[in-house]
Amino acid sequence: MSWSALEQELQRWEAPVELWWRDDDATHDTPALRQLLTLAGEFQIPVHLAVIPQQLHTSLDCIRQPANRPYSYVLQHGINHQSHATEGMRKVELGGCYPLETLCADLTAGRQRLSGHFEEQYLDMLVPPWNRLSDALLPELKEIGYEKLSVLGPRPDSDNTQHIRQLNVHLDIINWKNRGYAGDEQIISKLTRHLQLKRTGQIDATEPCGLMTHHLDHDPACWDFLQRFFTWCHEHEKIQWLAGPDLLNR
Repeated sequence: MSWSALEQELQRWEAPVELWWRDDDATHDTPALRQLLTLAGEFQIPVHLAVIPQQLHTSLDCIRQPANRPYSYVLQHGINHQSHATEGMRKVELGGCYPLETLCADLTAGRQRLSGHFEEQYLDMLVPPWNRLSDALLPELKEIGYEKLSVLGPRPDSDNTQHIRQLNVHLDIINWKNRGYAGDEQIISKLTRHLQLKRTGQIDATEPCGLMTHHLDHDPACWDFLQRFFTWCHEHEKIQWLAGPDLLNR
């Protein structure tokens, strides 16, 4: 599929297509973060930064500056981005050998730190490192205070039985095997296919399509794609970016 196939798909939609932007692993003010914030401000597309609570540095207060504040929100990215996987497991922080009681206490402390520091920029959404978590933790999330859980992939049909509503991302711009840009073909094809599945009722049509980035891992091609993609979206009447509290209501 190509950009022309995406355009053809969009023409089949009567209502605007809803997107949102999540960027993971924020801790410090870095040149990469400033480049990200510049894009957000230039195109007026708010970025939702998944911040690692135990690695939070005071320099991240740059997002509270007047120029950045309207275009940046804070989500909780686990606790310390450390894997607790047991032998044979894929990397996981919110599970594995992490005792559930200690895990809940550490999540609560992280939530309090971020919400207290960033105030109205903070949203009660948990983003697990590596986009996975223990099933045993799911019933505890609302008790801790989260309103949403965000992982990778379309949310399941059984979403309401999992104790907390999911608001996921679907487009990863990085090829993690090569740790470089995934390529227009892969990303645009995924977006086109995702919209087709939504339109035909094969996945939840009410879930906004989530773009996932990792500013600290971007190569020049990643930055180039974001510039081109945001320019294309900015000029397209059928694209609507959601942000902040509006996301929690979805």
